[in-house]
Amino acid sequence: MLNLCIKNLEDRNFFKPKEKTAIMLENLRSIFYRMELSEKEIRILSSVIASLSKKVD
Repeated sequence: MLNLCIKNLEDRNFFKPKEKTAIMLENLRSIFYRMELSEKEIRILSSVIASLSKKVD
């Protein structure tokens, strides 16, 4: 799920300026790794992120 989130953020050029990308990724990973989510919650969040990444028709 984290990789999906990062990919979508990269696709939208979220990580600016480039020199701060490493620390931004570290912070994002820390947030995700601290969460104690159930498998069901992970699937829900993954679906939400995937839906947000789709283009609106």
